[in-house]
Amino acid sequence: MRSAEKALALAQKRLKDTHVTSPVNGFVQQRFVNSGEYTASSAKLLEVVDVHLLKLRTPVPERYARPARIGLPMQVEVDALPYSFFSIVNDTELIQYRSPVGSGPSSKTWPR
Repeated sequence: MRSAEKALALAQKRLKDTHVTSPVNGFVQQRFVNSGEYTASSAKLLEVVDVHLLKLRTPVPERYARPARIGLPMQVEVDALPYSFFSIVNDTELIQYRSPVGSGPSSKTWPR
């Protein structure tokens, strides 16, 4: 009877271990295994991105770079989520502009 109870407890633990939860809220950026696939206990399953606080580094056209001040709220749309706008705040000390043609004399930096 004891061995049957131990076997049941072990089976219940194994069943519980088949449910994977992330310690952070976020989005799955990359999946390394498929559903139903057998893996080692130390195998990497997913890469989860915590989207609570992200840094955005993007080129800004010169006509928009000058008015962008520290603390200025802005709206951003990304290709991956069309028609979804994200509110951000500019907290950088400098906005740098590089010509799309390349670096050189057309590169500009505006101090705050």
